[in-house]
Amino acid sequence: MDKPALTIRPATDADSDAVIEIVAEAYDQYEGCILLVEEEESALLTPSTAYRQDGGEFWVVENANKVVASIGITQMDQANVWYLSKLYVLSTARKAGLGQRLCAMVEDWVKERGGEQIELHTDTRFVEAHRLYERLGYQRQAQTRILNDASETEEFHYRKQLS
Repeated sequence: MDKPALTIRPATDADSDAVIEIVAEAYDQYEGCILLVEEEESALLTPSTAYRQDGGEFWVVENANKVVASIGITQMDQANVWYLSKLYVLSTARKAGLGQRLCAMVEDWVKERGGEQIELHTDTRFVEAHRLYERLGYQRQAQTRILNDASETEEFHYRKQLS
């Protein structure tokens, strides 16, 4: 029997619970990561509205009517610089190229809008994510940032120049 096709679509605010579930699963895989949605990740409560208010977009990926991944992009203060965030894939959907596919889609979306650069931050504990971003041409910057959040997060800063 054929596998059901993956569907990538713009998120709606009704996708909130499913997106929170994906992020929570990722956090649970790392010691010390605590997801406090209301206090620290409130955009997850209304992903479509929150990202569009910031001039961007938020997408989810469905497999057999279950949301299995997410990614978002917003415009930064500089006109041609965009910020990638919330790339999460459920563990059962990983290692199939979905993260790479989502990044490529977002990069094309940004280029269509005249974007020249994408930046992102990722927790220093998320080693698999670092490998993905580096394989896709994102360059780790010298400085990290500390969030002073419940997880005591330190993040690497990545940047990619789009051609």
